[in-house]
Amino acid sequence: MACSLSHEGKCSPALSRVRVIKFDAEGRNVPTICAQCTRPECLTACAEGAIRLDATTGAVLIDENLCTGCRSCIPACPHSQIGFHPEKRLVSRQ
Repeated sequence: MACSLSHEGKCSPALSRVRVIKFDAEGRNVPTICAQCTRPECLTACAEGAIRLDATTGAVLIDENLCTGCRSCIPACPHSQIGFHPEKRLVSRQ
């Protein structure tokens, strides 16, 4: 909730950059975030150039100004860490 409040100004698990994988049989929940891949498949899938690696930090960044909301990066991410922002109609790193 703190993540969505910080980034979006409201408490919403759907807007959080943290995803929780539930293991009901074991009774545990595991938070997950972007793996910051060294060769991100999401970057390759983005035809608009909206996803890039920061030259200084190596962080995977999504430029909302370049994103068209085509969602081609979502299935490309092997860790399922890119989501679609329902209000902005753009992708965001989870």
